[in-house]
Amino acid sequence: MVDVRNKFTLIGIGVVLLAATVMAAVICAKTFNGAPKPGPDGYITTTNKAVDSLCQHTDYKTSCQKSLAGANNTDDPRELVKMAFNSAIKEVQIAIDNSSTLDEVAKDPRASKALDQCKEVLNTSIDDLKRSMQKLDSFDIGKMEEYVGDLKIWLSGSLTYQETCREGFKNTTGEAGEKMNKLLSLGWKLTSNALAMINGVGEIFGEVQLAGISRRLLDKGPNDDVWWARGDKRLLITVDPKTLKPNAVVAQDGSGAFKTIMEAVKTVPIKNTQPFVILIKQGIYKEYVEIPRRVNNIVFIGEGPTKTRITGNVNFNDGITTYKTATMGLKQLKINGVLALKFAENW
Repeated sequence: MVDVRNKFTLIGIGVVLLAATVMAAVICAKTFNGAPKPGPDGYITTTNKAVDSLCQHTDYKTSCQKSLAGANNTDDPRELVKMAFNSAIKEVQIAIDNSSTLDEVAKDPRASKALDQCKEVLNTSIDDLKRSMQKLDSFDIGKMEEYVGDLKIWLSGSLTYQETCREGFKNTTGEAGEKMNKLLSLGWKLTSNALAMINGVGEIFGEVQLAGISRRLLDKGPNDDVWWARGDKRLLITVDPKTLKPNAVVAQDGSGAFKTIMEAVKTVPIKNTQPFVILIKQGIYKEYVEIPRRVNNIVFIGEGPTKTRITGNVNFNDGITTYKTATMGLKQLKINGVLALKFAENW
């Protein structure tokens, strides 16, 4: 006999899917200008309806419609969102490719450095967009909250990196900044649209509680890679650092394997999938710590903000862009696995 609880779970899921279908149908009934556009044969296709439904949530609806114009006979929201992501990736890549033509106009040393910074952060922006596409491939309705949360953070990160590129040209002379803004215009709009689509999906499912489905509580230790991968990294803040077993120890007195933080960072495997804990013992570390792209899942732990201190020695007045003046230059967002606890950072 089927367990009663399982029956309620199945009923709950059915209610959610029915509600989502109804809501999508209502949204599809309208586009930003009033009604769905008919296809070449004069009929409103299911593809057009699905595109209109997704673009309804965006701020740049015309760009959204154009980016999905190539959709061929599909009303699968996941495939359409992936198509939107891919359009954003292509446009940001175009900005990177064309940025080389700005070298000649970047006569101002600051503008030249801002241009180099753009090439760096825009590649990271693309990484976040690609990561979002991969997340969609493994989408699980039972983990809706986790998946939508990760996508929002990665897409917001992608936008942040694009904005960092733009801001690098502040207080520079010449036309390089203005030209870069134009190159990034469409990529920015499409990335913003992608984020709006995910927000729309989150709102639809957020209005209905999934009966019988709840997120599992932590059942393993803080160093467990499953715990880390589930998106519960924010819970690390409540964990006693003493319970985390370090993979590398940094100590200026020679009691650890490394005397500088960057020496330890260089030992982290590329595309690492498990938390790599670096313990930084008491001392003042006069170095600029930069986490390379694709070096993931690092946890920095000091012995306390009054004991472990990291001090940088560069600033904007030295001709360095603001992005480069942070003592810890993370080329990864925190959600990608770079967390720092219990140390002081000076600028």
